[in-house]
Amino acid sequence: MDECEIYTSKSEKLKADLQGAMNLIYDSITINNERKKPININWQIKIKNELYPKLNKYPTMRDEKALALTAKELNDIFSDFLELIAWISNTYEFVPSKQIFCAFACITVSAYNNLMKNGEEEVKETMDKIENYLFDSIFSGAEGGTQKETSSMVRAKAKVMGHEITEAQADIHITTENTGLSPAQFSRQLDGIMQNAIVGKK
Repeated sequence: MDECEIYTSKSEKLKADLQGAMNLIYDSITINNERKKPININWQIKIKNELYPKLNKYPTMRDEKALALTAKELNDIFSDFLELIAWISNTYEFVPSKQIFCAFACITVSAYNNLMKNGEEEVKETMDKIENYLFDSIFSGAEGGTQKETSSMVRAKAKVMGHEITEAQADIHITTENTGLSPAQFSRQLDGIMQNAIVGKK
């Protein structure tokens, strides 16, 4: 497969690859909901377990190439990504993360963060739009009960994934009330908090 097929048709290909698995998950959810005492099942993880192997078929592009993406290219990727998430959410309200978006876009998390902070003005505006969506999805999922662990919100916004973050996050206390910050600004602030926590933990 060519390096990172990403535009317009990618969500359709993934839908076709996922259709059988999503049908089984839908049937399982229906059966479970009909039980007198439904079993507590993490459907998010089950969907991710089906989604990641499909995304892994697309090689990650080199950071040099990722950092050359234009605002239009990034917006096209984002629009296609939204199509996929909406389709998945017809079965179960799925909460996407930065890592899932990056896997879909075939870019590293490091490239994502670099585009957001150091890209051209239009690129930064597009990345802010993507970041706002991901940030809002995570908080909406937490409010609706889809995301039950606060730690998942911290992990989703962190620059680096690893054991150091898992150990450090117990000492972090964050409130979003009356901050006056936009989701993207709060996200960048949280990235800084997490980076300091990692440095302090080592």
